[in-house]
Amino acid sequence: WLVLKPFRHDELNGMIATIGLAMILQAVALMVFGPDPQFMPSVAEGAVSLGGVTLPMSRLYVVGFSAAVLLVLYVFLGHTRTGRALRAVVQDMEIATAQGVRAKFMYPLGFGIGVGLAAIAGALMAPLFSVSPFIGATPLLKAFIVVILGGLGSIPGAALASLLLGVAESFGSTFLKSSTADILIFALVMVVLVIRPAGLLGRAET
Repeated sequence: WLVLKPFRHDELNGMIATIGLAMILQAVALMVFGPDPQFMPSVAEGAVSLGGVTLPMSRLYVVGFSAAVLLVLYVFLGHTRTGRALRAVVQDMEIATAQGVRAKFMYPLGFGIGVGLAAIAGALMAPLFSVSPFIGATPLLKAFIVVILGGLGSIPGAALASLLLGVAESFGSTFLKSSTADILIFALVMVVLVIRPAGLLGRAET
């Protein structure tokens, strides 16, 4: 309410405000907890071998849990009254309000869902990597790539884009240098956007 409400209809400045808020929270965490990374115990031990490829159970757990959360979000947004109301407010607040949707409740709900998803992502990621005030930088960049690549507002597009990004990153890090892998990822994004400017499953605005 304090930081984002003044920028409700100004996405660019709202994004800048959230970036500034993130930097403040990061600096506070750095002062409170220090720069040394912390380690969390794995939620699942062991590994599974599939077709000659060994997959750690901890990562399979993350994949399965993430898929379940994504499915719940997809069902909520597409097949519940509240989810459809939330989408209506995002698409056109004036028309949604005229249809009886209470927009002032939808904005906090959408924000809360976003924060909750970010918290789940952090909890799933923490046992796989060391935890520090700077843990969110790389996932934030990858999330941005996934959203652009999959198409704004498309949950199936985000799932497909994240899969393609993961495969490209794994392939690049295995057979190429890390810098070359980064080039491959951004080249993939540019090729997709040249062919489909709205993203893989996004819809072009008319």
